[in-house]
Amino acid sequence: MDDRGRIDNSRPPRRKDWQRALPADQRRQFIHLLDGGITDNLGLSEPLYLVSASNGQALMRGQDGARKNLVQAICARDIRTVLFVAVNARADKQSDLDRSASPPGIVASIFGSTSSAIDGTTYGLLDRLETITKELVRLGQNCDAAAELVVLTVPVDFDFIDDPACRLRFRDMATSWTLPEKAVDALLAAGAALTADGLTTAPRDRSRPSAAERLGLRVEARATVKDACATAAQAG
Repeated sequence: MDDRGRIDNSRPPRRKDWQRALPADQRRQFIHLLDGGITDNLGLSEPLYLVSASNGQALMRGQDGARKNLVQAICARDIRTVLFVAVNARADKQSDLDRSASPPGIVASIFGSTSSAIDGTTYGLLDRLETITKELVRLGQNCDAAAELVVLTVPVDFDFIDDPACRLRFRDMATSWTLPEKAVDALLAAGAALTADGLTTAPRDRSRPSAAERLGLRVEARATVKDACATAAQAG
């Protein structure tokens, strides 16, 4: 892909290894899925790759039916708005290790190391999100006819819960398939309420409108953060 966003079709793409047929004795019969939180707890890696200017092979169909890459789609106004909803699904259960002189056991050490890795990856992805956001805006400004590209980010995180007791209660909830029904209800309500707040809340200095205002959306949350906190308290 050149600086104008044109794709070089002079060389046919090489076939990927995973596209080649394998002998029967080498074929994978089962796929085991593990928690991907260590590598990407926000689920942003693939979306960020798809909207990266360096990803020239990711094509989309424009309003005129033509296949275009990211730069071409922005300049043709096929893409006018990009909205990232960054959901931080981390758990941060309180530990009493700092109240004991005894060293942590193997399990506690593993969980501590995993949590540190998850947090480090999360902060790295958020930095990358900010970089790609600026890059997308720059791409829109570099078109022949400047295309106004709106790039919005809505963070969803327990850290945005004002009530400290409620915030701690949610962060103490385990990542588990066997959560109590009330805890599941509380998490669903908190997710909906925090997403709605993220969409409708403008910066305190009112330097720009909220995401919902810019998108022309009417957001109606079924539950508030206060409702979610009340349900979480019932979950124990």
